[in-house]
Amino acid sequence: MAALDFPSSPSLNDYYVANGRRWQWNGTAWQRIPDPGAQGVQGAQGFQGATGPTGAQGVAGAQGATGAQGATGSQGPTGVTGSTGAQGSQGTAGAQGAGGPTGAQGATGPTGSQGATGAQGSQGSQGTDGNFGGATFNYTFSTNTSDTDPGQGGVKFDNLALGSATQMFIDDLDDNGTDISSFLATIDDSTSTIKGHFRISNRLDSNDYAIFTIDGASTDGGTYFKIPCTRLSGATSFSNTEDVIVTFARTGDKGDQGAQGATGPTGAQGSAGAQGSTGAQGAAGFVGSNGAQGAAGAQGSTGPTGAQGSTGSTGAQGAQGTSFNRTEYNYTATAGQTTFSATYADGTDIDVYYNGVRLTPAEYTATNGTSVVLATGAALGAIIDITTFQSAGPQGAQGCYWSTRCNWIHWCTRCYWTHWCSRICRFWFHKNRKQLYCHIRSNQF
Repeated sequence: MAALDFPSSPSLNDYYVANGRRWQWNGTAWQRIPDPGAQGVQGAQGFQGATGPTGAQGVAGAQGATGAQGATGSQGPTGVTGSTGAQGSQGTAGAQGAGGPTGAQGATGPTGSQGATGAQGSQGSQGTDGNFGGATFNYTFSTNTSDTDPGQGGVKFDNLALGSATQMFIDDLDDNGTDISSFLATIDDSTSTIKGHFRISNRLDSNDYAIFTIDGASTDGGTYFKIPCTRLSGATSFSNTEDVIVTFARTGDKGDQGAQGATGPTGAQGSAGAQGSTGAQGAAGFVGSNGAQGAAGAQGSTGPTGAQGSTGSTGAQGAQGTSFNRTEYNYTATAGQTTFSATYADGTDIDVYYNGVRLTPAEYTATNGTSVVLATGAALGAIIDITTFQSAGPQGAQGCYWSTRCNWIHWCTRCYWTHWCSRICRFWFHKNRKQLYCHIRSNQF
């Protein structure tokens, strides 16, 4: 901060501005002028207080003493008694005798009792508005709107319509030639978003004014300042060369962060929210590719050939079973589709393929005889193939060829599997799928 260099021969009420602060010469010393706060809104006129009661009439003072009697004249001699004359007319009244002197002032009587309360007085008229507080300087308004120095004592805006103006241009020197540049450099020092306010008004008519906010940091143009602003209220324009006064009120800095308040009590448990709607069916995941073929196991050694068994007698021919039925259903799935129509008698007589890959029973449901439901929705365009197997009527008893090489044979009456066994191999034959399975036994009889 620069050192203070007060003028050596100031006149009464002269101002000195330095480091964003102002001092005034009071005739004996430079007195610091506090930074003005923002003008508060004038409060409404209070109601007139009630009139106090009239005191009681004081006691009358004591009667003053009567003045002294004047001296009586001497008695004249008694005349001869004459005859009684006629009644004379009424004589005129004698002159008023002089008043006696005023008696001494009687003692003051005791104070009377408190009178009754008077009626409520009518409300007083509204007081006049207070002035906009702050540091005030004398300037002359210019209607020029260019971003240039308005000249000594000049102030102007970037738009003649003050409601659309965004910058004020104000010279470092006011009309009196006082340099207020150091003051203008500090009006944006507040840490608040709104740095302050300023008011421009006609010097001779305080009702002709406009109020603005200071919206951000000011710019020093060398001999003038550019102050970002927004009009809040008041006049929308001033005339060229109009004599105006500019009053600045800087906003205080933001206060320190308050201490953390105590934790409030836990609120009551809110009622349960309504059940949300069921989310949309997610898209089906892609079917994984088939795993690689496992390596073939080593060839087991060939067991010895068993003795040839005797030929058994031919069994009786079983009755002809009824016709076998096989049906295929083919679909191209829509996105997320899970249900596909198919007719079947038993959920175990069905095969389901997804893009050519056979699904396991855990990946679909087939229980109602009319449809198949996938556990996961299909992807758009997926190929769904459903094959159902159906035989009408039980299979007749089957004769078999029996030899000493055959340990056991079993024909499944449900017509799905036929099992038979030899000393070398065990076979399974699925009649519906037309597939034969063989398993090499690990030992022989």
